Amino acid sequence: MAVVGSQFSTGDQSQSVRETFWASGFRKCPNNCSAMNDDGSTKPGGRTNSTIVSEDHVAGCRFNGDAYGTTVFRCSSCKWQTSFQYDEASDTYYYETRFWTRPDPNAPPKPRHPWSGVSLRSWLLSHPKLDKAIVDKCLTCGLLLDGPTFGDMTFRHFKALSFTKQEARLLVQVVEEKNKELGL
Repeated sequence: MAVVGSQFSTGDQSQSVRETFWASGFRKCPNNCSAMNDDGSTKPGGRTNSTIVSEDHVAGCRFNGDAYGTTVFRCSSCKWQTSFQYDEASDTYYYETRFWTRPDPNAPPKPRHPWSGVSLRSWLLSHPKLDKAIVDKCLTCGLLLDGPTFGDMTFRHFKALSFTKQEARLLVQVVEEKNKELGL
């Protein structure tokens, strides 16, 4: 067995970004860099060349010829990079991805949650039953970050976030009204 070096990791190693990059077939930069079409344009519809380039770094080679090492992927536009370790003897070439699943391209798109389109801050500020103090309290609790989460809040949730009983009841009433309006 010949050992040339060791396997390594470099660049962006966050799991979610790497999984998305892997699911794209290692072709789409997570920063959505535009690739030129064959005719030199960046308009949709043409066959684009990927902005991703790869480089294999062989760490070693077994007696049977199976190599192992690291592939570094780099975007030629923004210089983003990540790496995947490989082993030619493994069932999954990039063995770090062995438990990952690619999304089904034929699956229908997941429906958006009705609360996703609600701008919580402006909706609450414009609501006639709520005063600015309650909305400010929602802001300081971090409640206005996600519509679906806010839509699932109950009296106990609001109480746990130190709203008074009256404030919690009022917020639950407002949420229930909005849920009815959204058809939930």
